[in-house]
Amino acid sequence: MGESLPAYFDYLSVARECHLTPDQVAALEAVEQREFPDDRMMFELHMLRVIEQIRAGRLKIEDVLPTSG
Repeated sequence: MGESLPAYFDYLSVARECHLTPDQVAALEAVEQREFPDDRMMFELHMLRVIEQIRAGRLKIEDVLPTSG
């Protein structure tokens, strides 16, 4: 889903505001895509909500992304 612009919720603007890298956004998209593979609106809503929580300092990106190793 990372290859197209959001259709419902502009989570990319919020991601830029909180200085998430494109790789971090892509990793978050992969997590949320597994949750909502067939529902773009819910996918984008959850992306927006997670990124807003990161921006507000209530959530760290490390808490959302799967750890490697």
